[in-house]
Amino acid sequence: MTSSQTAQILPIDPSLTSPDAFLLEEHTAFLHVNLRGIQDNFTFMARQAPAAIPSAVLKSNAYGIGIDPVGKALWEVGAQHFFVSTVQEGVQLRALLSEATIYVLNGLQKGTESFFITHNLIPVLLDLPQIHRAQALATSRDETLPVILQVDVGMGRFGLSLDEARSLQATPELYNHLDVTYILGHLSCSSLSTHPANQEELETFSLFRSLFPRVKGTLANSAAILLGTPYHHDMIRMGIALYGGNPLEDQDNPLTQVLKIQARILQVRTLPEGTPLGYDRTHILKRNSRIATVNLGFGTGFFRNLSNCGLGYIDHYCLPILGRISMDWLSLDVTDVPETLSLPGTLVTFVDEFHTIDKLATLAHTTSYDFISQLGDRFHPLYSY
Repeated sequence: MTSSQTAQILPIDPSLTSPDAFLLEEHTAFLHVNLRGIQDNFTFMARQAPAAIPSAVLKSNAYGIGIDPVGKALWEVGAQHFFVSTVQEGVQLRALLSEATIYVLNGLQKGTESFFITHNLIPVLLDLPQIHRAQALATSRDETLPVILQVDVGMGRFGLSLDEARSLQATPELYNHLDVTYILGHLSCSSLSTHPANQEELETFSLFRSLFPRVKGTLANSAAILLGTPYHHDMIRMGIALYGGNPLEDQDNPLTQVLKIQARILQVRTLPEGTPLGYDRTHILKRNSRIATVNLGFGTGFFRNLSNCGLGYIDHYCLPILGRISMDWLSLDVTDVPETLSLPGTLVTFVDEFHTIDKLATLAHTTSYDFISQLGDRFHPLYSY
């Protein structure tokens, strides 16, 4: 349902007898995912860098959207390279995509070595200890181990410094059993297209690449893909762009919106003027009102700081959130909505193609990355093409 469509009521099937089936039907908050839109976003971003290999970032369960359905949908349109955060995610994705190239961003942690071999995963090596660990693993097997080498171009998080990279390059016996397929960097300010750090970090990345001239490079995340050809190098990495988030904060969003969030009204009460609502009584009704309680809260991943400022939508009606958002519920003012459109069971829309994840994130003083990755497993996911 979009904000321009008639409100829906989804019935619970009384014939269901299985406890598991009933609990599935009892879900009252729904995450609709347009997989075709995710495919379209992948294709659009790939066209921005036609000379580079396109890859998809599915870390943190595909940004909370679902690694299996998203991975399958992207494979269908030609994605072959995928980044995940953990070995566990890599194993899960390998079970789905037997021929994909899968990189693990957390690198080669102690105790995970056998999983990389068994499941054909490629570690992104974050520092010298991980390089030593990978070299020892490869030497013990008397074979070459494919890896990505991360470098720090200005984030101050993971990756070799220039001095460490120079030392490594001067000591090839420290990595002679490693097949370094890419040098990986990550820009710190790419979401701001005119930030001077972008050019500085691009130049730093070029210095790293000059130390390993035969090794390919990957620098561009979603935002940097849109910064232009100099940032593309040999492989681009799409993350938030796949899910419709705006990569560049200072430009219009060119991507397809793929998410819709809806939740059921559980009850509607008529309350008199002067009634306090919710924890800490942060809102006092200024008129006699009809108040709908909706099964959505910060326990489901909906931000608490949208209290008294967030909005829901039924048909063309805009519904203010009143009072504190609690763990499981929030209150909406439906006084001006016809009663036939605001009954218990009615679905209220909070995110759709008109009311986007970026708009909601801005209202919550955060980012679309933060918002979608918070979406809890208590949403009932509905995938469609």
